[in-house]
Amino acid sequence: MAPRPIIYVVDDSSSVRKSLTRLLTSAGYEVESFASGVDFLKQPPRNRPGCLVLDIKMPGLTGVAVAGSARRAPTARVDRLHHWAR
Repeated sequence: MAPRPIIYVVDDSSSVRKSLTRLLTSAGYEVESFASGVDFLKQPPRNRPGCLVLDIKMPGLTGVAVAGSARRAPTARVDRLHHWAR
């Protein structure tokens, strides 16, 4: 059986993390959230499909920098990268 996909939410705002986690979980997704890009990148690599939702304007390591690091990971395969900002 193929591993179940996961959605990673990375945002420095706890209210955004909680809201997105609740919304995505209620839609049936498995979600793991992180308060910073550094916290996300510290986790051991996982061999399972997933989606990464990033806050582009986080302090410290920005979402753009996290996306770049994630793309260079040896186990990563990035099909699409979209971003928008207000």
